[in-house]
Order: sequence, then C-alpha cells, then structure tokens
Amino acid sequence: MSKDLDRVILRFRFGVSAYAVPIERVQEVVQQQELTRVPSMPAAIRGLMNLRGNVVPVIDLLRRFDLGESAMAGETCAIVFQMEDEGRKSLMAVLSDSSGEVLTVAKSDIHPPPEFGADIDIEYLAGMVRLGDEYVLLLNVDRVLSAEELMRTREGLAVRDYVPAEGGGITVQG
Repeated sequence: MSKDLDRVILRFRFGVSAYAVPIERVQEVVQQQELTRVPSMPAAIRGLMNLRGNVVPVIDLLRRFDLGESAMAGETCAIVFQMEDEGRKSLMAVLSDSSGEVLTVAKSDIHPPPEFGADIDIEYLAGMVRLGDEYVLLLNVDRVLSAEELMRTREGLAVRDYVPAEGGGITVQG
C-alpha cells in the first residue's frame, strides 16, 4: 500500500464497543488520575484532571452518547487531544477502558457511517472500518469534543456525583 492511501488510527474500547480516532489528533494517552468534579458541568464531563499544570476536561463517552457510565477500573486511561477553536488551543481527554492500539488501515477500508443501527448519532462518526470480526466506529473528534455540543447536554447534569472533597474542592465518586 502506498503511504498516501493509508490512515493511522488509535483503536480503543469503552463499554462493549470499539472506537477509533485518527492518531494525528491524539496528543498522548495517560493512566487514570483523580478527577475533580466542578458544579454545573455537563454530565458528559466526568471531571477535570491536572496534566503537568494544564487543567484538562475529561469526557465520559458513554455518558456523552447516553449509553450509561464508564466504570473507573485499574486499566482506565485518558486519551488526550489538542483541540483548536477560533485560534485558541486547549486540551480535552476521553476515558478509555484500555490504552488502545495503533493500527494502519487503507483509506479504501474506511466506509461511511451507517444511517441507522449504531449506538450513537451518525453526526459523531467519521466512518467505520472492519478489523477482523468487528466493525470499529471512527469518531469525528471535532464534533464529539465540541464545547458547544457538550453544553447542549447540560440538562443531563449528574448532580448525584458531586461529593465534597477535603479542602473545599469537589471530586468524582467513582
């Protein structure tokens, strides 16, 4: 395969499904950290983490897609993305059940998202690719992590998760 016909992706799992993102959008993958919950945040934002002095919102994709809530297990990690909005750069992260796997796929193997039958709205998908026995949904990172889109989900605030922390902060009960 020629290089310009290949696409490098990071495949990862959350819940029972496999998803992927273009590797060039990933800044790094970090192990699970303690998250600080902030009042009035959309339910999909599980909390904030400190990444070398940067405050990074951490998105729970299961909450984001209204599929439940991610379990915070020992293998849970955060996939960190550098986002740019109107010239401003920021970091955002999503929870993953594992650190993922970097794969090279032919662009011709990436198909349009299904019109129906997927667990999430097709507007959040950039396509899908068959890897072995499963289809992996390729996420549209800009749409999934859009601050504007996340704010639209505010009616689903997870107030039950707010627990006062020592020192006056708020942490996520996991």
